[in-house]
Amino acid sequence: MPKRPRVDKQKLKLEAEEAFKKKESKYKEHLTSDRELKLLNDLQKKGTLSDKVSSLMLKIQKSFISGKFCDFASLEVLMHMARKKSRHHSFAALEGLKELFFENLLPKHPLKYINDLEIKKVPGGLSKLHLEDKLKHKYSEFINILKTHTIDTVDFFKTGSIKILAELAKKEEMQEYILECIVNKLGDPNKAIPTAVILECNHLVWRNKGLMEIMLKTISRFVSKANVSTSARFYAIVLMNSFKLTPTDQTSLQLLIQTLLRLFPIVLQETRVSGNKAVSLLLKALNKNFPLFTNKNSYQNFFKDEINEIYKLTHSGNTNIQIEALRFIYQSEQAQGFVSDRYYRSLYEFILPLPCLRNITTKALSLLFDTLIMSLKDDSNISRVKAFVKRLLQVCLISEPAFILASLMFVSNLSKSQKSLVQLLEVASEDEEEIYEDVPDSDSEGGRPEKKEKSQVKHSKYDPLKREPKFSGAEHSGLFELSALLEHPHPTVKKWAGIILENQEIDYQGDPLLDFTLINFLDRFEYRNPKKGLLNKLEGKKIRMSLIKDAVTSKEFRDQEDGQVREDEMFFYKYFKLRPEKKKEEEEEDEEFGSVEEEDDEFADFDGLDYNDDQELDEEDEESGGKARKKHKKSVFMDADEFYSKEN
Repeated sequence: MPKRPRVDKQKLKLEAEEAFKKKESKYKEHLTSDRELKLLNDLQKKGTLSDKVSSLMLKIQKSFISGKFCDFASLEVLMHMARKKSRHHSFAALEGLKELFFENLLPKHPLKYINDLEIKKVPGGLSKLHLEDKLKHKYSEFINILKTHTIDTVDFFKTGSIKILAELAKKEEMQEYILECIVNKLGDPNKAIPTAVILECNHLVWRNKGLMEIMLKTISRFVSKANVSTSARFYAIVLMNSFKLTPTDQTSLQLLIQTLLRLFPIVLQETRVSGNKAVSLLLKALNKNFPLFTNKNSYQNFFKDEINEIYKLTHSGNTNIQIEALRFIYQSEQAQGFVSDRYYRSLYEFILPLPCLRNITTKALSLLFDTLIMSLKDDSNISRVKAFVKRLLQVCLISEPAFILASLMFVSNLSKSQKSLVQLLEVASEDEEEIYEDVPDSDSEGGRPEKKEKSQVKHSKYDPLKREPKFSGAEHSGLFELSALLEHPHPTVKKWAGIILENQEIDYQGDPLLDFTLINFLDRFEYRNPKKGLLNKLEGKKIRMSLIKDAVTSKEFRDQEDGQVREDEMFFYKYFKLRPEKKKEEEEEDEEFGSVEEEDDEFADFDGLDYNDDQELDEEDEESGGKARKKHKKSVFMDADEFYSKEN
């Protein structure tokens, strides 16, 4: 094949510039005769700041209608305004330039410099080549102006520049460079700036799904730099944790997981020195995205190298880190097809001191119960499952009602997949004996006593403090802890413990960790109705019951049947059910014996009576059995008890 003749780029550039200048001269001739353009020129010279920016924008838009020419002189004036030290003038020009480039000047295809062209025949004419070349230069200049403003001393100005960059990142032109400018601001010393970056990046990838891969590559390059600060890495992890990926985004998931795993040893080292927020978030991001990734086995080498370090985190002082580490270990080992005894031992050990952890949050407890159900529902070792259930119920004996009820619901849900738990309800007592198995001895004929191997001694006694749950002997002991919970002062605990003992399922749609807390109970004393639209605003999130249920003083609450009322709200139900009846009785009594004012009038008429008359009145009162006296009021709560006993 004959070789394509090379294009002389320098000569082509000069010819294109010459062709563009001819069009420019024609435009200037047209400018002198166009009245509208004259008006715009006057506004540019004499108008306010907004008038000047608007007139320059209109001139550029008017010249670019055909897409073959652009008023670069007016564009340069706007660029000069954007570089000014006056932030007011500069920001107005930046907004104008953003609108021009985004709406008018940037084409759908990427712009090219003349030097980058590899063509024999010039498409669209020489002037268009020069137009694209110059537009690309000006756009690059504009992006660099914005980049300079992102390191300004005023936060508002920095945030505004970041928002403009995020808007321009929707276009393909210089997309990677713009994203790099934005992501670099995660290292800003002022916390408000990284927060703004995280917000803008989330908006950007949410509206433009195709940007996710480019965004993750940019973040990966950023965290790999040698001079990145600890806080910058932390905010990068926060950003990656905020992304919402689906199982269809396998490429993005791979990039995200690779970046997080590469960060793990670095963050772990920094954690020992400065704190543990980053490692907690990193594990949280891994736990959120790792189950969605299909090719989990590709990270086996990482697990082999770092598994001991992750296990060390399960013994750290931070509860959130411990739970997240346990979850990640389970997912990683499950991906390899085998969950180790070491994992179950660590999880079993974590449950015991739970009542002493006063700083543990509801969210952390919810994660713990998710981890427990995830770990035990498919466990084939029945003894281990029973040991976990017994330890959890033992912890319940010294815990608050919310935790107890969440544990009882967990046991109820677990019994659906682990049918053998029913056997624990049928065990009446523990067998305290030790059973020994005879070991065959080749020297038994010589009269030597048979040896008992220590490893072959099987204990039928339950040991609650055994380190290894599958050897605790839990299968030889019943769930006697449930009997103790039947005597618990909380009415719902009593009911749910009884349901489990009767081998029935607990039917409850809410979250016990939220609905049975002290704050939820105290909220019911405020007698307030739920806020309108709260459920729509918080859709998909867990909300405590007191925020969405009718107030206990409402008619809807009183009109419920007894079976529909929660056990811990029966007190309110009985009280407000009886209050109207009690009020009616008091009104009838007032009508029968007269009002307070009438009694005062009667006592006023007693003036002038002598002692004998007063004594006669007392004698008459005694003879009538004291009927004239007002009846003694009984407590509303006493009436409530009587009402409840009659109903039952």
